[in-house]
Amino acid sequence: MRVLHVITELDLLMGGPPQALGVLARAQAAIGSDITVMPCCRSNGPQALPEGREDRLRVLAPVTNSSLKFVSPSVRRAMTAAAEGCDILHVHGSWRYHTRIAPHVARKSGAKLIIRPYGNWGIVSRAHKGYVKSMYWRLFEKRVAEAASAIHCASLKEEREIKTLNVSTRTIVVPNPIDDTLLDKAPDMEGLAAACPAVNEFEHCLLYMGRITFIKNLTALIEAFSKVAGDAPSWSLVIAGNPEDAELARRLRRMTVDLGLERRVVIPGMLVGGVKVAALRRADLFVQPSLHENFGVSTAEALLFGVPCVASDGVALATDIEAAKAGLECSTQSDSIAAALRTLMLDAEMRKTMAANAGELANRFRPRAVALAMDAEYRRC
Repeated sequence: MRVLHVITELDLLMGGPPQALGVLARAQAAIGSDITVMPCCRSNGPQALPEGREDRLRVLAPVTNSSLKFVSPSVRRAMTAAAEGCDILHVHGSWRYHTRIAPHVARKSGAKLIIRPYGNWGIVSRAHKGYVKSMYWRLFEKRVAEAASAIHCASLKEEREIKTLNVSTRTIVVPNPIDDTLLDKAPDMEGLAAACPAVNEFEHCLLYMGRITFIKNLTALIEAFSKVAGDAPSWSLVIAGNPEDAELARRLRRMTVDLGLERRVVIPGMLVGGVKVAALRRADLFVQPSLHENFGVSTAEALLFGVPCVASDGVALATDIEAAKAGLECSTQSDSIAAALRTLMLDAEMRKTMAANAGELANRFRPRAVALAMDAEYRRC
């Protein structure tokens, strides 16, 4: 099987999409597929995959500095050349030029087109800047969806929301893989202590990992923690992630001061490498309060480390977590988040039981299992 993955950027600061694609591409190559990854845009952050060839995996150089909101002849040429001889053209992302031209490239190359919208066709994402997206959908995106052989969803939640668009294209549900090599990496506890002093000052750690942006609902998280803090004086909160919205990050820090929690709530930015592993090993509980997550890579990583999770009903994994007794589901309101946090923060035995279940649930997202499931869907196409 020859597969071309096309994504906007491979910059890890973008969050889950580049990370998930990096893990998937390596796993697909490991089971014998010939994989090419083409990042459209150059970026300066840490990359999910290094440029070059690694056995059956080839990563192309980024093509342009463009935002891909308009026309990019260089991207069109590069996609057309890279797709030649491929069986599958797997395009990641939406609302951008590389998605708009995907049907043309697929027709020219003879490849079957699979679109992976990364949750951007979900109800909450469509509502943000809704008028513009509605117009863009009618003009461009719907044609792309209808030209595809399949739409790749990471969860049943994402599939349900895409079906409300009334597109006849077949949907497939294959979860994002999680990087299980994280379990083998040495934790950098000193680096974690330097970035997050509160983890050494307080006995227990509540951890959030993900982008700092409006959709993650972090204001409600801090409000929820403030409601529980008095009953759980031994707990700190780490909100780790790329400050995509710098003003929101500043506002969150001001909130912690106004609530008298500046010593107990740390917002260190993105944690990577051994520091990230240390945070996952140090955490007693993970929280994901997002308004919308079509999967939830960071939540799945916490499960991999045996960390019980509190997840809002906006997170696709929340139902699985509650069903597996690996954590609790709540709403996106601060009172509901606080109630779930209080239950687990104050009950060490419940956390211990749920930790064992978390590791079992995470096995469903191991790279090889996901790559084999994706290969089966490719063959159906």
